[in-house]
Amino acid sequence: MEKILHNSEINHPKYRADIDGLRAIAVLLVVAFHGFPSLIKGGFIGVDIFFVISGFLISSIIIQSLINGQFSIINFYSRRIKRIFPALSLVLIFCLCFGWYCLTPYEFEQLGKNIAAGAAFVSNFSLWRESGYFDIEAQKKILLHLWSLGIEEQFYIIWPLLLWLCWRLRLNFFLLTLFALFASFILNVSSIDHDPVSVFYHPGTRFWELLIGSVLACITLQHKEELSKIPKIINNIASLMGVMLIVMGLIFLNQFSNFPGWLALFPTIGAALLIGAGENSVISRRILSSKVLVWIGLISFPLYLWHWPLFSFLRIINGGEQSIPVRIGLVGIAFIFSWLTFTLIETHVRRSKQTKPYLVFILIGLIALIGATGLFIQNRSGFPSRSPGDAEFRKNNWSYGWKNYGCNPEYLKIAGGCNSNSTNPPEILLIGDSHIQGLFLSLSNILPKSVMYIGVYLPLLDTTVYINNHAKKSDEANKAIQFAINSKSIDIIVIGFRGIINLTGTEFRDGHGLDERQRFIVSNSNPGETDSNKIMRSALSNTMEALSNSGKKIIFLVDTPELGFDPEACLAIRPINSYFLPKYPCAVPRDVYEARNREYRQLVYSILKKYPKVIPLDLEDRLCDAKWCWATKDGKLLYMDNNHLSILGSDFLANELINLVGR
Repeated sequence: MEKILHNSEINHPKYRADIDGLRAIAVLLVVAFHGFPSLIKGGFIGVDIFFVISGFLISSIIIQSLINGQFSIINFYSRRIKRIFPALSLVLIFCLCFGWYCLTPYEFEQLGKNIAAGAAFVSNFSLWRESGYFDIEAQKKILLHLWSLGIEEQFYIIWPLLLWLCWRLRLNFFLLTLFALFASFILNVSSIDHDPVSVFYHPGTRFWELLIGSVLACITLQHKEELSKIPKIINNIASLMGVMLIVMGLIFLNQFSNFPGWLALFPTIGAALLIGAGENSVISRRILSSKVLVWIGLISFPLYLWHWPLFSFLRIINGGEQSIPVRIGLVGIAFIFSWLTFTLIETHVRRSKQTKPYLVFILIGLIALIGATGLFIQNRSGFPSRSPGDAEFRKNNWSYGWKNYGCNPEYLKIAGGCNSNSTNPPEILLIGDSHIQGLFLSLSNILPKSVMYIGVYLPLLDTTVYINNHAKKSDEANKAIQFAINSKSIDIIVIGFRGIINLTGTEFRDGHGLDERQRFIVSNSNPGETDSNKIMRSALSNTMEALSNSGKKIIFLVDTPELGFDPEACLAIRPINSYFLPKYPCAVPRDVYEARNREYRQLVYSILKKYPKVIPLDLEDRLCDAKWCWATKDGKLLYMDNNHLSILGSDFLANELINLVGR
């Protein structure tokens, strides 16, 4: 089978079982990371290993064909279509069919858009545009993993043409490849600090990883004799170093690392060393060429395609991460689906002779039809008739969105950025992050007074918050608080933020805080202090003192209780809910909530005791009973996700605030 699959096409390089073994390692790392992110924190580097392998194999095929005078653009793309389209089409069709039964219209609409992008191999650009704060959570983007396939296919479109042009102009393959590699890498490292999302998804900042494999292909083809004379001990050392680099990447990298940047050198150079060491090194011969790894390598492409949608669909249906046994079972199902895809579809398509061009046209037509279906679903808003209760749910429970009322330019200069429901001087000022923005929108609809909102990640004096290693400006908080104190028209100041995540640095999912810190807070006056409790205690105390001395009425929002699950799972708004009961109760256990929030709440109330003029607005008292902290009140859902209030929730909070301060 290996001979049929790998040597049936003209000018293919000699089949190397160890490369299939390396493919297996790459896909196992990715699957492990997606299924068990707290255990395999750096497993995402498997994609970077794939990039190097792809660059090496594709460049080897193209350069060898050009040298032999037998390169054909049509044959090259025909082989790529027969390699990629069958499994991809099957997975996309599965997602369409299963999504019809288990996704809400909004989610199905998003799936349609992502299927169209996946079929056109531009998922990386689509996901790049979706990186906004309130886009669907990454774990619920059913085709999130197709971003890497998009980058590979964009490389396959550009690179063969450049190599062909280089051959026609009698230019040096190696110098062209090296130049392209360095240009892409420099663009990557120079942009990673200020625009990490673009660097992650943009082909121009990712091509260098495939080009590492291309450089290796140039060296391998042009210096075969010299490489064959290298002592085995050198090859063994190189392969061992490759393993060490990959292991270091697994240990030291996580989802909050500044990646790719310089850090992507760990997996890419490691993979290049393993490939370059050759198939006769001890690691390649005894480990990578083992039958089990080779078999996994052969099904690696369908396994990569299948595993993520299975995880994602189950998270969506059940509103959160599943138990480890369930996730292990999903991995097993992904292996079965992948083996069947490889055996029943991929093998037969790739065995078909080049004298059957109609097969390529059928595959092109099929993928085009799937993409058009995705666009149709998007244009029809996900077919709302599938879920009659969803429209009412969206109307009453979804967020306002970030509606911008605009702001008087005079205040923009003073505060740095704001929303206001009036051009008149503000009477009520809200300062805080997204947890307080919904309150602004509700108050603006309820009260006749002029309400202003100033968005600040952490509204504490002289404190900088780092989110995913990127600093948010602390001077915005200072300016907002000084504006609140100095403005004569302001009678009431409401300040609030997601306190627990800034204290612990961790998100809350499925009853526990995640392992990795997402945020760090730093005191500008004492940057050497690393204890976040001490930093927040000092900053909150200084802020409350400054506000208390202003003589205005101060309200401190003691945060919105986190749920740790998707509240949509509480409601029977999905078509599949007619077969499966929704999550019940729609609440987080109070002891779980208290365990996570105990330190933060003790900190807040110990400070507020010193400033009796500050009035706490605490939703725990209003949403929690002895056993549960509820996402619903009087049968109405108050949350739009696991930590933000919905329209109804924001209205509820606004009325509670009015009860405290009056109209």
